[in-house]
Amino acid sequence: MACQALADGSIDFAFAGGANAILSPESYIEFSQASMLSKSGRCHAFDRCADGFVRAEGGGLVALKRLSDAIVDSDRIYAVIAASCVNQDGRTAGIMAPSEDAQMAMMRHALSQCGLSRTDIGYVEAHGTGTSLGDP
Repeated sequence: MACQALADGSIDFAFAGGANAILSPESYIEFSQASMLSKSGRCHAFDRCADGFVRAEGGGLVALKRLSDAIVDSDRIYAVIAASCVNQDGRTAGIMAPSEDAQMAMMRHALSQCGLSRTDIGYVEAHGTGTSLGDP
């Protein structure tokens, strides 16, 4: 939403971030009952050894500005967001098994937004569930 607001000119600067705080045991109990937590105590995302994920707390925050404004202001630029996209998979086998078709459609849409092709991509940050259903 921050990128969209910067692009449409409704804002000139934004902080975007998120945090995860584990405040009660209920989610651990539910994840454990669903066999989603790692028995080995390690997360093996995208691996045949995947046996669940490990919960953690943390947070992150980034300052966002249009590239043209950052250049004029002589800001240190760490990264450029060429496009962003959000999707909802609809019906799937569950939270640990996203729809491959929906994921590909989202990537195609994001690439079309910024005029890039898949061969222009040099780095992808991905989220792996670390579970035996979603990662192998």
